[in-house]
Amino acid sequence: MKLLKILVVVAATGVMGLAQAATDLGTLSSTTQVKTDFFGEASFVDIFNFTVGGGTHTVLASAVGVAPDGTPTVGTLSGLTLELFTGSGAIGSAFTTRVNLDGSLIDLATVLGSGDYSARVTGLANGGAGGGFQFAIAAMPEPAEWMMLLAGFVVVGFMTRRKTSLVTA
Repeated sequence: MKLLKILVVVAATGVMGLAQAATDLGTLSSTTQVKTDFFGEASFVDIFNFTVGGGTHTVLASAVGVAPDGTPTVGTLSGLTLELFTGSGAIGSAFTTRVNLDGSLIDLATVLGSGDYSARVTGLANGGAGGGFQFAIAAMPEPAEWMMLLAGFVVVGFMTRRKTSLVTA
């Protein structure tokens, strides 16, 4: 019985050593959202839920290891991994995965339709001072959407000019 209690305490300590958090980023826009997280010497899993608005967007995401003072650096993390999932909660198998063993910059660009998605950042903070990561994400409209917006501005400008010329005549 005593051995069973010791095993339960050791298992609970191992589970508590894994730092995990979930953050809702809302609907992505062209403004880059940056999230930074620091850890002591431990494994970590952070999940970022987000929504891509109407239409198709190129989603740009990156992750980089940072030192305890917040500067990007190599060697504070091992096995830095950035994964994208369909749906929230990072459940199931990832449709895109990037791994960098030394914690240096991971860039990821992919085209996503409207819907709910999630990103999972995992790794191991090294060294006595630990380390962290910086995650950045933004959604850029596809060129076809920009052209449609520009065409709408031209039509509105033409209608406004035509109206003002009728009023002055």
